[in-house]
Amino acid sequence: MKNKNYTILTIFVAEILFLLFSNPADAAETLNRARYVDEATMAVGYTVPSKHYDFLVGIRGGIFEEGAWVKIKETSIAVNEIPSTKEIISPTYVYDIRVQDPQVLENPVFISLEFESENNYKKRIHFWNRVTSEWQAIPTQIDYENNIAKAAIHFPWSIVAVFETTGVLDEPVKITGAGDPSIQAETAIAIDERTGKVLYELNADKEWWIASLTKMMTALVFLETEPDFDEVFAYSSEDNAIGGKLYVSDGETMTVRDLFYSMLVGSANNAANAIARSTGMTRDEFVAAMNKKAADLGLANTVFGDPSGLSLDNRSTVTDYAKFMQTVTDRFEILQATTAPAYSFTTINVGSVHNIRNTNKLLDSGYYFLSCKTGYLDESKYNFASRVKNEDGDEIITVVLGTDSDWARWQETSELIDWIFANYQW
Repeated sequence: MKNKNYTILTIFVAEILFLLFSNPADAAETLNRARYVDEATMAVGYTVPSKHYDFLVGIRGGIFEEGAWVKIKETSIAVNEIPSTKEIISPTYVYDIRVQDPQVLENPVFISLEFESENNYKKRIHFWNRVTSEWQAIPTQIDYENNIAKAAIHFPWSIVAVFETTGVLDEPVKITGAGDPSIQAETAIAIDERTGKVLYELNADKEWWIASLTKMMTALVFLETEPDFDEVFAYSSEDNAIGGKLYVSDGETMTVRDLFYSMLVGSANNAANAIARSTGMTRDEFVAAMNKKAADLGLANTVFGDPSGLSLDNRSTVTDYAKFMQTVTDRFEILQATTAPAYSFTTINVGSVHNIRNTNKLLDSGYYFLSCKTGYLDESKYNFASRVKNEDGDEIITVVLGTDSDWARWQETSELIDWIFANYQW
């Protein structure tokens, strides 16, 4: 009786999977590749490619306890099955791992698909859900340099393709009936990181003091000199500055990396001055390089007066700064430093220990920050800029300038992030 019930359950699960993941109506299949993967190979893992290597099915070791045929088929899709706002930009494949007991997998297999597109529209891998008779998106990682989409999927077989949102939905669509967030900052913006489309704005062209948000440009200009992060560098009293600072003395030595992280993790003003000096440029030369970079990036309403952000000459608009964040946060060194919860180092010749905590108090709040920076002056009040991602891989950039308190910048940024991800469909 036990074996009979087990057989019935197996058939039932197989039928459910067939309903969920079999092909759309009228789809014709052509076998592309069939390969038997034995039990020993399944134990260590194996990748099955299509004939032209434009589709891969990666099976990690230990997912299956038995050998199985892995079949890849090409299929055609009826035009009426494709949503009007989507376009298929890859071949459409069916993969089938023919195990005896098909079920939703506890650990996923991995697929990758090459696509052809020159657009910046949203791209995701979709599978066909026959229960709802529609294509369903899954979280996707896009390699834009090589035009490859990658995803984890928990099904032993499915039909998959890469879809791109067409120009009709070039800009995310706001869900009707959702109230605007109550942002009290002097000026604020949120944009789609990939396309630059504005999702929210408040006084977006108002110039404002950016304070320590300046340090992101300091970091970019510094990195473009191709520095040696392991270089030992001596602090000088000429780097001294008020406000947030690194407590070191004239002649104390540390690595350039220590200064870079002190500047971006702890927002140390004297570390920013030291970073600028480490390039061999004078202060004036370094500031000139910052302004030239701003001009090169088309930031027409942005100007810099010093490397730290203490000068009231450091001004921008949220429109400019959000655009700048699209460039500066592509640098891995900046992503890594600005999202580090803490950084510790010991000066080399004195041996003093420094433990620095990140000034972003939202880092441990559950948001997935890719980059972020705080800023404060009495004149600017409290500023914050961030690049943040949700579980589906959608990325936005937010900038709030001139909030009334430290608490307010976190509250208003949180509200803006939550509102965008809840009320827009990519």
